[in-house]
Amino acid sequence: MAECKYCGTKGWLNKVDSNGLCSRCEIVYLPIITNRSLQVIESGQIISKSKNISTILTRIRFAIQCLEELEVYHLKGIPTISSPPRNIIKELEIERSKVLDEFILEQKTLTRAAAKNASTPASKLGGYKKALGRMENLLIQVPDLQNLKLALEKIRSERDILRAKMSKDKADIWISKGKVEKALEILIDAKNELTQNKTLDIDRQETIAVITKMIEETRTINNIKH
Repeated sequence: MAECKYCGTKGWLNKVDSNGLCSRCEIVYLPIITNRSLQVIESGQIISKSKNISTILTRIRFAIQCLEELEVYHLKGIPTISSPPRNIIKELEIERSKVLDEFILEQKTLTRAAAKNASTPASKLGGYKKALGRMENLLIQVPDLQNLKLALEKIRSERDILRAKMSKDKADIWISKGKVEKALEILIDAKNELTQNKTLDIDRQETIAVITKMIEETRTINNIKH
């Protein structure tokens, strides 16, 4: 007595195809299984050939969605794709982490190299601006990347701290020239920029403390001057 693997219909007159589907389920579900399987294969080819991280990550996400659909049929014993869908999902998740980690490392390396080697403040910050732009653009296209969100916030923090340190150095120069009020204005602006960020990590907090102390010292100098 034949039993459909999907709907469970059975009986002496019931017939199933080579996939174990009755005629009704074959018409409805076999095209879905075939299409999703082909979409997974096509996505795999694109992932292996593409050098565009957005394309790779988008295709990985799409392939996983297709495989999750196929997993439903696989668990019912219906043939889907050559390997169990859950195994392919795990492989794709590993690949996604690898690709994303490499991208994040590249952005961090570029920003830190620019901050170290550039000769002007604008050039030092320019590396951060470019890297943050690339990361923010990727997050718009592939919004569910938690690791990227964390890395993005870390690089923003590094940029803000670098900017504050440059402001501190600039204020020191103005103080040495006797322009205490100008130095105070720069320091207050630097503190305001840091405190505007909703995420005050430890590094930002420490920098704010340094700037705050310097503001207090500069105000003392200004009061003595007057």
